[in-house]
Amino acid sequence: MPKLLILPGACDALGGTLVTLSLLIKGFENRGAAESLCVVVHSGSLMEKYLIAAGQGFCLQLIQADNKAQFLKKALQWVGKQPKDYPLLLDNCVERPLLPVIALAAPALRISGRAVYHFCHDLALSYNYFGYLVRKFAFTCLSPKAICNSRFTAGHIYRLMSDIRGIHYQQVDKERFNQQNKYDNPREISPYLYRGTPDN
Repeated sequence: MPKLLILPGACDALGGTLVTLSLLIKGFENRGAAESLCVVVHSGSLMEKYLIAAGQGFCLQLIQADNKAQFLKKALQWVGKQPKDYPLLLDNCVERPLLPVIALAAPALRISGRAVYHFCHDLALSYNYFGYLVRKFAFTCLSPKAICNSRFTAGHIYRLMSDIRGIHYQQVDKERFNQQNKYDNPREISPYLYRGTPDN
């Protein structure tokens, strides 16, 4: 059975990208498809520690590297040795040190025939014109199929990745966040709502 190979670009950031990845892994588990997922992670990173603590270390492929660029280079080399019917999902690989690696790896990825996607969590734009050109060059070379986290992102990311295949809205962990009121006596807020009006 083909596996989805996920390669995150920011393994040392605790934020929405990591939470979304963890929820995605959980979704694969809930559907009994955990064996069809592999997440390539920088060894020793915050991401590795977080996912292992969450009981999701079963799907990790750890890569030793000294920095982000070296990690991505080694990770893509590892990906190149996997069966060509394993699609690759680059997850938010937009940081400046990663762009030359993406541009250099793009020809081999395109020739291989492997399906390559990029999950865009933000606009990935640079207000520096040179920075924008570097991003444009890297992703033009790679020509990935883009998945965005919102319509807002999709409305802007086409400048870098024009082949937008869909919008994947961020999931909500209903075990942590729900609509039930945990407080028997919620704090009265009406005085704050009406403070400063002419008649009060």
